Amino acid sequence: MPVTHGVRFRSNSPCEDYYALGSSPGPGEQLWNFWSVFDGHAGKATALYLQWQLLPQLTKSLLSLHPSSSSLMIENTIKQTFLRVDNEIMSRAKQAGNWFPAVNASAIAALSPAFSGSCALLAAFDPASSKLRVACTGDSRAVLGRWDPLEEKYISKPLSVDQTGFNELEVARITAEHPDEPDIIDPKSGRLLGIAVTRAFGDHRWKWENSFVKQLQIKFWGSAPRPGNKTPPYMTAEPVVTETDVVRTDVNDKNGKSDFMIMASDGLWDRISSEHAVECVQKWLEAKARGNGIVANDPQRQTATYPERWQVDPGVEFDVEAGKEISWKATPEYFAFEDENAAVCLAKNALGGTRKGLLLGILSVQSPQCRYAVDDTTIMVVFFDRLEKEGEALKIKSGGKWWWPWGSSN
Repeated sequence: MPVTHGVRFRSNSPCEDYYALGSSPGPGEQLWNFWSVFDGHAGKATALYLQWQLLPQLTKSLLSLHPSSSSLMIENTIKQTFLRVDNEIMSRAKQAGNWFPAVNASAIAALSPAFSGSCALLAAFDPASSKLRVACTGDSRAVLGRWDPLEEKYISKPLSVDQTGFNELEVARITAEHPDEPDIIDPKSGRLLGIAVTRAFGDHRWKWENSFVKQLQIKFWGSAPRPGNKTPPYMTAEPVVTETDVVRTDVNDKNGKSDFMIMASDGLWDRISSEHAVECVQKWLEAKARGNGIVANDPQRQTATYPERWQVDPGVEFDVEAGKEISWKATPEYFAFEDENAAVCLAKNALGGTRKGLLLGILSVQSPQCRYAVDDTTIMVVFFDRLEKEGEALKIKSGGKWWWPWGSSN
């Protein structure tokens, strides 16, 4: 498994972000690596369901493929798995809502993942071919950091595109599916009938008829129907899948630089651009190198500082008279490097960096007011350096690889 740094920052109580990662069989002889981020909304139930279900179901589907399966076949398998899991959520909930009596506990348990919703961002890496596939449903984002020897810096390469009403391809898709409803996406907010994303798991009010939604509201304390819901479904869980050849070098190779990947829910991207996030990880790597493997030993270490008394940190904007709430962006002039975990470093820089007054102010806000300051945030940073003994297969006593479905391989 490539070295992975991660962090989850809670804003909602309970947190609506979940994640899963690990190694599992896939097409071919080597174990594949998987990382996933689930950004829930309107509750945690959908994201929690996906944490336990999506990766196991996907790896089971991928294991059934032949090692020589085409990229298109693998992509379609990922898409079909996403759609199948969402269909399981929605069909189980619909059956419970139709057949169980009001207030029934079993029905409520089945309905919860449909009442809530969740984005899903999943990365699948085949170490044998160095191919990275990223599947995105919603507005969580993955970006690759790749070394450019001409510019002598890491550049950002998008691995996903946010699926919102600001995405022209998403607007065109939804407009084609609902040609007689020109106002379902607000061009100013990018919201689809009030929701910020155009694809998601769950979210029954964007997938079912209002009459049934109303029935569930009365019988099981569900949310009210969405105004303007005329020809559902408006949302799908089908992901957009990208494929990228990852650059990998030996961890001890001083002449080459491997790619790295940043995956995060939109809580991070609300505050920092993809380009600046990649720059932050690059500077973290440089600080670690100067400190002989320890960021805290970097002789040039940049740390957070308190503002002068009664002053607001620089870059923090608000306007009481105009009703403009507090906003800020994480940009390089405010980066601080104090942590050995790259994901924690990214999170703390998104919340202020060297601006310690801002950082501590945010951390001081209690729930539920904290939700107005920042969103739940999950970050994973994956470093694709080749490690010693990587890819050595687990073996059973017979000498065969324990997951190998195409016959013994010694």
